[in-house]
Amino acid sequence: MRLFEQAQQAFDNNAFGKSLAFLNEAILLDPAFYEAYLMKSDIYQEMDSITPLIKVLEKAISLNSEKFAKSYFILGNAYFRSGSYPKAVNAFREYLKRVDEKA
Repeated sequence: MRLFEQAQQAFDNNAFGKSLAFLNEAILLDPAFYEAYLMKSDIYQEMDSITPLIKVLEKAISLNSEKFAKSYFILGNAYFRSGSYPKAVNAFREYLKRVDEKA
């Protein structure tokens, strides 16, 4: 998808706002494009924006919970940083469950 490639290029150049705009366009065209949500999570991590990071990871996981176990780990850290400790514990458990299944 061309928009995703443009978003990646903007991300590589630290043009996070531009990258988010491309990703939002890509998501409008394909709301199930979970890779776009994952790239958005990378941007929010770089920007240290915890609330949007949580929202975008929850969406990515809802679209494909089996694809990226690391998303649960990142989500657990974001929940922890936001003070949502029970949610953090659950996310870390989900991460460990998926890592153990692959071992």
